[in-house]
Order: sequence, then structure tokens, then C-alpha cells
Amino acid sequence: MKKCKTVLSVLLILALITACGKEGTADGASASFTFQATVLEAGDAQILVEPVSGSAELSSADQIYVSNPDAVALQVGDVVEITYDGSIMETYPAQLGEVYSIEIVAQE
Repeated sequence: MKKCKTVLSVLLILALITACGKEGTADGASASFTFQATVLEAGDAQILVEPVSGSAELSSADQIYVSNPDAVALQVGDVVEITYDGSIMETYPAQLGEVYSIEIVAQE
């Protein structure tokens, strides 16, 4: 009986560790969020943007630093669509968590 409890305990611990290691949605895919913003400052590694009117991100911050992982060539005034993991750090200007992509919607 003691051996059975030990085996069950080990299986339970393994199941909990496995469940805690998964991130994203119920089907295992990573969650992503998208919003549009106007570029205020452009750099190769990072950009500063202002979310467009009506954006949910605008209720979190009026300016957001965004990493530019693909070094997309941008200019001040460009409108971009940013896809990220959903996390916004409460700094000023705010910062996004992991950025998946930046696409140009309209160029200045």
C-alpha cells in the first residue's frame, strides 16, 4: 500500500510540473495580441509608438517602447501593426513583453 501511494504521489507531482510548464491557450498555441500605433521615434533595435485612438493598449499607456526584433526600417509618422504576447510593463513609457512582429500599415 505504501508503494502505491508513493507511485501515485510521483505521478501527481509530474502531472503538476507538466501542467505548469505549458503556456498559451488551451490548445497549446501561444496567445498573441495585435494593435496599431504611430511611430514617434524609430531605431533599429527599439521604437517608441503611440497606440491609435480606440486601441485597448491606449488605455494602458499613451507611449510604448517596442523592441524591433526584425529591424524593420521605420520612419517617424509611420503607422504599424504590432503583434505581441499581451504583456505590457508598467513603466513610462510602457514596454511590451515579447514582440512577435511589426508590419507597416501606412508610411509617412
